[in-house]
Amino acid sequence: MVLAVLAGPVSPQQQPACRLPTGRPGTCLPLPSCPALTTLVTSLQPPLPGDVGLIIRDAFLCGAGSGGRGVSVCCPAPDAPLPAQLSCEMQGGVGAECVEYSACSPFLQLLGNLARPFAPALPATIRSSFLCGLDSAARPKVCCPSAALAAAKPVPTPATSATNKYSGHPGLARLQAGLECGLSAQPDRRIVGGRTALPGQFPWLVNLGYQRDGRPGAAPLFKCGGSLVGPRHVLTAAHCVVELPRGFRLTVVRAGEWDLDSERDCQPGRPQDCAPPHQDIGVSRVIHHPSYGKPQAFQNDIAVIELEREVTSNLFVSPICLPLGDDTENYLGARSGAEAALTEVAGWGATSPTGRNPATTLQFLAVNVTDTQACTEIYKEKGGVLTEKQICAGGQKGKDSCVGDSGSGLMRGRPDRERAADRWDLIGVVSFGPRLCGTEGVPGVYTRVNSYLQWVLDTVAS
Repeated sequence: MVLAVLAGPVSPQQQPACRLPTGRPGTCLPLPSCPALTTLVTSLQPPLPGDVGLIIRDAFLCGAGSGGRGVSVCCPAPDAPLPAQLSCEMQGGVGAECVEYSACSPFLQLLGNLARPFAPALPATIRSSFLCGLDSAARPKVCCPSAALAAAKPVPTPATSATNKYSGHPGLARLQAGLECGLSAQPDRRIVGGRTALPGQFPWLVNLGYQRDGRPGAAPLFKCGGSLVGPRHVLTAAHCVVELPRGFRLTVVRAGEWDLDSERDCQPGRPQDCAPPHQDIGVSRVIHHPSYGKPQAFQNDIAVIELEREVTSNLFVSPICLPLGDDTENYLGARSGAEAALTEVAGWGATSPTGRNPATTLQFLAVNVTDTQACTEIYKEKGGVLTEKQICAGGQKGKDSCVGDSGSGLMRGRPDRERAADRWDLIGVVSFGPRLCGTEGVPGVYTRVNSYLQWVLDTVAS
């Protein structure tokens, strides 16, 4: 047990003031008096690798409790800002280095042993305690005990893979960090034929809100979706932001929503376990692809929305990863065993084939990516023209994305051994489909994100 490790022999420190490894100020308190660290410790699941207890001891233990009973920990001061210059130093002068997170085995083991879904305050505690900087490619670095690094072999990350040609792009610094993107709060796994998602299951999905001229102060109308790919950037469909009906304007993006009809989103059957309020953020600028609708309708159907301010990250609001290493990936075929990949689409769109009955709670559906050539032939018979920059998925009777899901995400989740958790990538943006949603043999069409990564990163960086 980690509590037993914490109770091991240490050199007591008498000073009540202390600092976390990152340099954030704290106070040396008995463990039961520190809710932030109590939550961290009680979220760990046995059996624990020894390195987990050791990194917690080195990072937080600042002395023995009164009378020699229990332990005292460096408890983060509430609302204390991070210092201007981040540091990396363990308690008691234990040697430490600020390294890329994947090189710190105890930190990876710590993440992998935390119970899911994370307690709401847990991600912030981990970030403020261990995140000591970013490298040149915006990958997170953590404060790691030197002893753990001496015997460890570096683990390559996707961002350093030879297949990722975007690793040095300046736009990445404004988007996701590899440690934090694509993590669902509901890793245990009504779009037409789908199921109701759980709060926090897809924390990157957002609603696009529109205002009608002549109705100042009216509640926004949510008619499209999008995916958060960074703290201030959303990826959506171009047709959700241009050629809008007369009098309609995109004015707000809502993050952290689950049930549009409820002011407070709580876990089903657990009314005491509720999400923070949703976040409504204004739109700073909208950039749709310059070749949208050219040479054929719905081609290049993709847009970037920049928000007026950054979202507040929490368990229910966080970005999805971009498919940075997927240049040659066709997403066909099901994987098996430990490497199994899951492809899902989610949104608040219509739940009937005719495009009626919009969902009030977030719906999701597992879909299979289909052969592009076969899909091209299907739409050719109907007068549509597809290109290699589009993905077809679905085609099962009664199961499809539908009206109102436009701009939402086609997502692929697969195990990430470096984080001991599933990683979700945004591989498609909902674009269009058959006239009757869920028509058998007619897949939905999605904008292929890996075909537009250069444009997305250039747009974000500009």
